Amino acid sequence: MFKNKECLTWDEVRDLRRKGFSFGSHSVTHRQLKSLSNDEVESELRRSKERIEENIKESSESFAYPYRFPEEDKKFCDRLQGILKKCGYKFGVSTRIGTTDQNDDIFFLKRIPMNSFDDIAFLKAKLNGGYDWLYGPQRLQKLLKNGLSITSQPVSILLHAP
Repeated sequence: MFKNKECLTWDEVRDLRRKGFSFGSHSVTHRQLKSLSNDEVESELRRSKERIEENIKESSESFAYPYRFPEEDKKFCDRLQGILKKCGYKFGVSTRIGTTDQNDDIFFLKRIPMNSFDDIAFLKAKLNGGYDWLYGPQRLQKLLKNGLSITSQPVSILLHAP
């Protein structure tokens, strides 16, 4: 159980892995990594990766950032990228909404939210960029919440019908 939600068992994870699914890390305790020391971040990343690899008996190379990804904090992003590399990760996803492109950092790729109410048509629309427009408002909200000057950070907001 995690936050009163049932999780997959390791047997279910191994069965899905045999069917072609891959599994990556999301940290051990799901804490906001920005608030942790380097040693604590490394422990979260390393222990999570090791636990997955122990149970699936193969390498786990991806990392999904928990909570709101602090993309505006370049110093933290550089620090996190170094720790991800040190722990053996090859790529990762942030919480930035949208499809990824060649300009995205391989360790902080965008991702698309999905839920059980998404039908096939909605999923296809998301995969074809139908949610990409949400990144502009998402980034603007982060900048405003952190009290950063909008004019000091490039913000692009493009609204269009998918």
